[in-house]
Order: sequence, then C-alpha cells, then structure tokens
Amino acid sequence: MKEDKLISFEEAIDKVLESVRPLPVFEVSVQNAFGLFVARPVLAPEDIPAAPISAMDGYAVPRAIFEQLGENGTASARVIGEILAGRPGFEEEPGGDEVVRIFTGGVVPSWAMAVIKQEDTRLIDGKVVFECRPKEHQYIRDKGSDVRRGDVVIAEGEQATPQAVGLLCALGIERVLVRPKPRIGILVTGSEVVASGMLNHGQIRDSNGPALEAMAFALGAKEVFRDNAPDDVDAIKNAIQKLLGKVDLLVTTGGVSVGKYDMMRDVLESIGFRRIFWRVAQRPGMPIFAGERDGLVVLGLPGNPASALASFLCYGWPAIRRLQGARNERVRLKAIMKEPARKRRGFTAMLRGKRSYEGATIFVETTGPQESHQLLPFVQADCLILGPPDKEVLERGFEVEIVPFPWAV
Repeated sequence: MKEDKLISFEEAIDKVLESVRPLPVFEVSVQNAFGLFVARPVLAPEDIPAAPISAMDGYAVPRAIFEQLGENGTASARVIGEILAGRPGFEEEPGGDEVVRIFTGGVVPSWAMAVIKQEDTRLIDGKVVFECRPKEHQYIRDKGSDVRRGDVVIAEGEQATPQAVGLLCALGIERVLVRPKPRIGILVTGSEVVASGMLNHGQIRDSNGPALEAMAFALGAKEVFRDNAPDDVDAIKNAIQKLLGKVDLLVTTGGVSVGKYDMMRDVLESIGFRRIFWRVAQRPGMPIFAGERDGLVVLGLPGNPASALASFLCYGWPAIRRLQGARNERVRLKAIMKEPARKRRGFTAMLRGKRSYEGATIFVETTGPQESHQLLPFVQADCLILGPPDKEVLERGFEVEIVPFPWAV
C-alpha cells in the first residue's frame, strides 16, 4: 500500500474488525456471566410458565358460571377453596354454582373458562357476586407464553444482561459459554511526556495513558497494562516486547506521523506487524496505523489527546467488542444537529458533542473548539458526532450518526 493513500473511515474500521480474532470460548456460571458476550446460542430447556397460571387475584370460574355471565352479566357462587401460587389443586370441576378463589401465579385448573379479577366481584351473604361479561381465557397465562422449550433465549454474540441472567436462572440454566473480556496494552511514547513527578521546561504530563486506560475499562477491558517510552527505537521495541504475550489488543500513542522522530510504524513493522493501513480520511487523527501479528492487532494512534481518545473510541471499542464476539461491533445512535458545525470536506469528522432531548428525539451540538490537542471540549462532551465526508457544513436539523460515550448515560 502506498503510504500517501488515504482510506475511508468506515473502511478502516472494517479492516480492523476483519483482522481481530474473537477470544477463545470458556464456560462460566450464570451468576458470573453478566457483561460477557455469549459464545453459543442458549436454548430454553423447558417452558415458562410451566403450566397455565393466573395473571390476577380473583376467581377461577367453570363453564356454568361463565355462560351465565355471558347471558346476564351477573351471577353468584359459593367459594369452595383457594389456589395459591406454588400450591395447585382442584383438578376436579366444581358444581354449577361453585368457584375457586385463585391468586396471581396460581396454576389454573383445566376446567376454568376464565379468571375473573376480584375487582369485578362483591361478597354478599357469604357468596361471591360477579358483575361482568368475561372473555374466554381472560387473565390466564398459557403454558410457555413467555418462553417455549427449545426457544433461543440468548443468541450467540448477545451480552448477558441483568435481565438475561434472571431468565437463565428462571430456566434452571447454571452455566453458559462466553468469551472473556480482553486484556489491553497501552504504550505512550514521546520524549517530552512525563509519567509522573516534576516537569522540566518543555515537558508535558502524560494524559493519554491514564485517559486511555480508564476508557479501556469503560469499553470492556478486563486488564490494562500501561507503559511509557521515549522517542528511541530500542526503548519502544523493548516496551512493546514486554507487552506482547500479555495482551489481546495493543494500543500505542504518538510517533505515527511523518516527522523525523515518528518511528512507531517502522518499529512495529520491524518486529513483524503486518500493516493493515496507515492514514485515514478522518479529522482528527489522520495519521493512524493499524497492524497485525499472529492474530494480535495493534492500533497506532496519534499523540494529540483528542485524536487519541476519539480514535480509540471509534476503533478500539469495536475491536474490544469483536474480541468478545459481539454481534454488532459498532455502537451508534442517530441524532439531529441542534446548531450548525463546520468540517473539512472529504474527511469524516469526529466532533466532540453534547446531547439534549426533546421527547424521544436526540439533538446534538459541538462542545466548542475542535483542535486535536484540546481536552476540555472532550471533557464537556458525551458523544462523538460523525460528520460524513461529503459534507462541509452539518446544518441545523441535519441527521448525523453519533458514538455515545458508554460512561455518559
């Protein structure tokens, strides 16, 4: 690939995803599956509910009472007993002037034509008086009306959410096959970058490392290994070698442009990383490198903070989800521009934005200056606005895609 050829933003993400290999499958208890992505479809071993149950507190009525109500809209009957949830009974049909009290979750006997809720009744002289015209089968939840045996309750690539954990437990499923959360390596380069301590003139404190580490955990990382290296070939090589074998995705910042000391691409290729692409038609972060070695993908991000964070969100998040076998790697929403914003034509913009709502409609606007070195507009944002390459102005009312920050709900 020629070094001066730009590829499109979406093509670049696709190429990264094509190179990422999902992590090996392992088995875990349902209680520990929350947040992980299911690696095999989970089938229901039984019906839920296991028998017809009452949806209301009320009365199970036989055909005689049901038909009388259909004709007259009123009837009275003796209550001969009650059915509680978990305590079925009264399988034999009662007499023509008898009913059975039933409570929510109670098993409905096969003879019952309907359940009449207690709000449609009165107690007079020891008898229950019905005043309604019930529909056949009303307030009866059929066997399997929630889940039928053999149904796919969690598809491959779906996340084990809290409600999914609850359903699996309701079905008596104790273990599921999932993929683990990945381990992320982060290497921050730059001789001017100081990890900690006092600054000399011209030095800067490391913001990329801590920010990317925090973002990696927010995006689903299990562990993060972080290091710093000066602009020195041997130092960068040694730092990368220490991370290899410990991580499932490698992320570097700095040294991917065309300056004299931009050596990251050459270092990565010299130790066996095959170039996937370099330079993407995006702003910020046009010089971005992606490579692969023995199934390990590296994302070489720019050194400017906004470029690094925006690029990691747009490339790293899909890669992390792909490692876990997610069905949909990209997480995006639709929003309407609240105020116009300018961008460079021919490039996909990753603008720092802030959402607002009018009913169910999401509106979005930029959070101020969009220079690649500026962190404050990023702090004030809760999403990235993706401006399409064929636009120079995102007009008020224009629909855009946004990448929501998962920690900004």
